[in-house]
Amino acid sequence: MRFEEPDGQNRWDSPLIPIGYDDKQLPFDTIWEAIVLKKGPKPNHATVMKPAVGTNFLQELDKNTTMVVNEIVQYQNLGNPVGGEVLVRNVKGDGEQYRVIMPAHSVSIAQLQRMRRTYVSLNRMRNVESGRIVPLFVEYLNHAFEHES
Repeated sequence: MRFEEPDGQNRWDSPLIPIGYDDKQLPFDTIWEAIVLKKGPKPNHATVMKPAVGTNFLQELDKNTTMVVNEIVQYQNLGNPVGGEVLVRNVKGDGEQYRVIMPAHSVSIAQLQRMRRTYVSLNRMRNVESGRIVPLFVEYLNHAFEHES
């Protein structure tokens, strides 16, 4: 309920084009320059739009990481040697197979689920193509198993 006189030095009052009530001629050139010809502010974090993430990205992330964990559990349940390699196929993307290099000891389901949850929470806000989820998760597991030994 207070009135502050406009000030052209303030960002919210700029551009300030004063027009008196008794002015016979309006400054159309100045108005045109201020509205149309003035360049906008430089893009910054608040004004740049982020690329849209697929609406089902979290579902894809969860499904693909669960599939990799299930492949590892199945490999261990079949009595395969400890320290072997698990081949995981990428359902999305290139259809290639990726190698999960298992550590010299068996890995419990709880450990695998913990690693999966950590990976999902790390990548929840990240913008990753669905075809790259499995290769990146396999790389994450290999790195974790390498440093665990």
